[in-house]
Amino acid sequence: MAEINLRRARQIIKGIMARGKEMDLKPLSVIVLDSGGNVKAFERDDAAAPGRFAIAHGKAYGSIMLGMAGKAQMARAEQQAYFMA
Repeated sequence: MAEINLRRARQIIKGIMARGKEMDLKPLSVIVLDSGGNVKAFERDDAAAPGRFAIAHGKAYGSIMLGMAGKAQMARAEQQAYFMA
């Protein structure tokens, strides 16, 4: 996996925040991690709940460490509840 630089991490966050506004989503928190699971960049909309950092980090970290997207993790958890334990 290619390492992500700070400039690209910020571009990703900017794009996701813009898309969230286009879709009229609730306030977002977006985190970008490097391939080792370390935080590269994070941004939280003004009205986003304060606990969103931990949620965003957990989802992103799981995706990197398991090598699967959040939706795939959810599907696997539904099929194999012990997997998430």
